[in-house]
Amino acid sequence: MSIVKNNTEGTILIVDDSATSLFVIGNYLKESGFRTVAANNGEKGVQQAKLIHPDIILLDVMMPGADGFETCRRLKSEKQTSDIPVIFMTAQTEDKIKAFSAGGVDYIIKPAQKEEVLARVRTHLNNRKFQQQLLDEIAERKRTEVMLNERTRQLEEAHEQLKDVFARSEKMAELGQLIAGVGHEIKTLLGAICSSADNISNSVDQIPEQLPVLFQSLSKDLQKDFFALLRTALQKQTDVPVRQKRKFKKNLIRVLEEKNIGNADDIADTLADMGVYDNTDMFLPLLQHPESELILGTAYNISSLQRSSKNISVAVASASKTVSALKSYAHSVMSGMIFAFFYFILRKNSIKFIKFNM
Repeated sequence: MSIVKNNTEGTILIVDDSATSLFVIGNYLKESGFRTVAANNGEKGVQQAKLIHPDIILLDVMMPGADGFETCRRLKSEKQTSDIPVIFMTAQTEDKIKAFSAGGVDYIIKPAQKEEVLARVRTHLNNRKFQQQLLDEIAERKRTEVMLNERTRQLEEAHEQLKDVFARSEKMAELGQLIAGVGHEIKTLLGAICSSADNISNSVDQIPEQLPVLFQSLSKDLQKDFFALLRTALQKQTDVPVRQKRKFKKNLIRVLEEKNIGNADDIADTLADMGVYDNTDMFLPLLQHPESELILGTAYNISSLQRSSKNISVAVASASKTVSALKSYAHSVMSGMIFAFFYFILRKNSIKFIKFNM
């Protein structure tokens, strides 16, 4: 976690051997509400990054000793600093390929313009904030998955215990059908939980790999379109009847084909699964993008976290009700059997007492 004051937009580490650049860029950022920390060579930059864990690093390419590329590679190799976005500063446009290869997320051509510096810093801070929110949500989904697995284990144990109790009871014939029905119900619910958990696990594995590539391939406007698509998918209802969903998909295919979009069937399928049935015009730039498959795949994986979570919640609630009802029934049956047993003993002893006194 970076050391950020409450009244700042974030902490920026500036690594540059030029005192002028450190002063000018540092003042730009301070005036805009950022907290800045400076280092005049790569070694000090790595040390400062480990110490304060800044939100963004502005890194000069040409420096004595370790240059910017070597410094960036060191930052990316260290666990403490590997997740910090690095924006290179260079006067050579041909350095940009090396910058991305070394692990940079962006570059600024010197002499740096204030507006460009602020725009790029804020863009990558927003990207990092959104990515962190997604990672936090993924971590929360993983914790939920662990809890659900434990709950599933408890349900399975309860199911086995109930089977043992019923197996020993004199009402085996009557309860056999009930156990079979409940077992089938629980098995179905556990299957739904496992399937949704697998979907969450698959999405969790893919999202961290997809997001960096996605954000690098999209312009700022297309990133806004992507977030709009994501919001639409998260707000839409996906559990619609099959017939209605088929109708929505057919309409989507027609609209996409009119816009000359290839793979209309596959794209319509994905959009329908996400619950995006209409107003597709606003997403045409994304669908026409060369990386449309990556864009839709990432949006689908993120939105599937919510869908799978809802499915799990419904299945767990249903399983809990089923088990509770079964336990109540078993308790009432066993109570009746115990009452009948004691009634039989008392009645038998009463008969003996009457015969003895006669």
